[in-house]
Amino acid sequence: MNNKLIIDKLLELHNGDQKQLDVILSDTNRLIVEAPAGYGKTKTLISKIAYLILTKQVPVNKKILALTFSVNAAYNMKNEVVNILPTLLLNNENLKTSDMEGKVYVSNFHGLCRRILKKYGYLLSKELKNIDQLINIDDSSENNLNKFNINLLEDEKKLVKDISIASKEYKEKYIKENYLQYNNIIKTKYIEKGVISYNSIITLTIELLNKYKNIRSFYTKFFPIIIIDEFQDTNILNWTFIQLLINKESKLVFLGDSLQRIYGFIGAIPNLIDLTLELFDMEYIALEKNYRFENNDEMLLLEKNIRENAKKPINPSIKKDSNVNFKLYKNQIDEAFGIVNQIRELQSKNIKCKIAILVKQRGPNINLILEALKYNDIKFFFGLFTDEDQRYIRFHETCLNKFYSIFIEENRNLSKKNIEFYLNEIKKEYNNVSDAMNNSLFKLLHSFLEKIVNEFKGLQNSDKYRIIMDTFMNKSLRQNLDILDDNVIVTTVHGAKGLEWDYVILPDMEKNQFPNYNGLCNRNNCIFGDYCIFSVNENNEVEFLEELSVFYVAVTRAKKEVFFTASQRSFVREDFQPETNISCLLRLPGINIKQTNETVSV
Repeated sequence: MNNKLIIDKLLELHNGDQKQLDVILSDTNRLIVEAPAGYGKTKTLISKIAYLILTKQVPVNKKILALTFSVNAAYNMKNEVVNILPTLLLNNENLKTSDMEGKVYVSNFHGLCRRILKKYGYLLSKELKNIDQLINIDDSSENNLNKFNINLLEDEKKLVKDISIASKEYKEKYIKENYLQYNNIIKTKYIEKGVISYNSIITLTIELLNKYKNIRSFYTKFFPIIIIDEFQDTNILNWTFIQLLINKESKLVFLGDSLQRIYGFIGAIPNLIDLTLELFDMEYIALEKNYRFENNDEMLLLEKNIRENAKKPINPSIKKDSNVNFKLYKNQIDEAFGIVNQIRELQSKNIKCKIAILVKQRGPNINLILEALKYNDIKFFFGLFTDEDQRYIRFHETCLNKFYSIFIEENRNLSKKNIEFYLNEIKKEYNNVSDAMNNSLFKLLHSFLEKIVNEFKGLQNSDKYRIIMDTFMNKSLRQNLDILDDNVIVTTVHGAKGLEWDYVILPDMEKNQFPNYNGLCNRNNCIFGDYCIFSVNENNEVEFLEELSVFYVAVTRAKKEVFFTASQRSFVREDFQPETNISCLLRLPGINIKQTNETVSV
């Protein structure tokens, strides 16, 4: 297949989108792509991989390394590669499907490090040969130390805790000075108890590559092309590791969106795209066409204007205001039942439409919404658990242990009968206790396993087992919320990142709620009235952009439309419902709220 035929096919596939084609056809060795939500990033990425392979830019016996932040995103990408890549440009019978698939290794950071440690980790500790049998734990929790009888001295406990904090707070110097001592604790006191920490999977790999230059050299040559998706979410441990795989000859393609960096609280490096542009002297291309909202002028304008506020927070360039749907209620109870009415209206037009109610954090106001949904017999999926929720963490650990004993040790396949047996064994662990969170986690687990069996048919069984185990190890079940058959989902904005629904409802668009008190409302830069206006300046710009990123992610989870609601009084308790103001985020330059004051009959 000659290059002209390849380029002609790409022109056809991408409808002449010049920026997408610039990315795909770029011959630069170092490229950063700004890829906002809905701009065709996945299609562009798969075509880029196909172009690199078909134009023979991947040397014989070498692979493209494609990495992403989450387990779910990594294996969705792998599935795209397996199912779409072979048919994307294959009009040549001489080019085998296996030739295409075998040129790409897709993983998340922990998955790649785990693979490296499984192969060469014995050089650090002989037990790392059996890394898949080690239980993965979060070592920032002292409960885990007690649970697995890991006896640490006080100074060792402090170091373990400080490494965890340093990885979340971007303390690069501290990690570089102390990670070897931390690794020694893992090797001598964790692994002997049959456990390994989440962070140490990365830090042990960093030690291995630093200590054994021949192994590092092998991987830099084995992966001559490195692609990283969701690059803005990279933390300091991942960034330290990936730099060890880069040499002067490495081709780099990093895709991300600086406005979707909402994981700063768990260590995503600030301004990483700008830092990397300078560090590696990279070419920068920004995708420009929003395909998600291309037939919805108001949503298209809203997305554009939020991004303009991010480009120039102090003085954004706004050409036309976007009109948004906003309803103001007398109190939180009315708002809750107003949301019920909104759901009913949407479902009256399409009973199968998917609706997400996204919240900044759980609180009394959200509990009222849940009660209103129950009162009106609206079925919904309860997805308000967080990565730090201990019940959520323990559920993954239970799932992992049972999966290993049933499917790995007993060598069972992923048949419907075996999956049902496995699910029943999990329920027995919880004594068949039924509550909102247990029911949701069981349902999410079931849907996830069905997805692996039904949608990932092209993958080998070993890959399917790896996906499942990686998901449990990384506590990533909630990244599959959008595959549920429930028509209404209630979850957090952070839990919804990377997912999408037909409609999104954003309640509590009020002062101290969205943004919350710790985000912006505790700063003295506000003008108050019926609504808040936040005055952005050089001193508060960073905090403003963090809140704007969360707002942007929330808005762009909608494929068709987003609805905003608020109430004039916040619900703290029955006898205390203070007055509040409409959120400053709805009074950003370029946003015009079509306000209606709603009265609801309960």
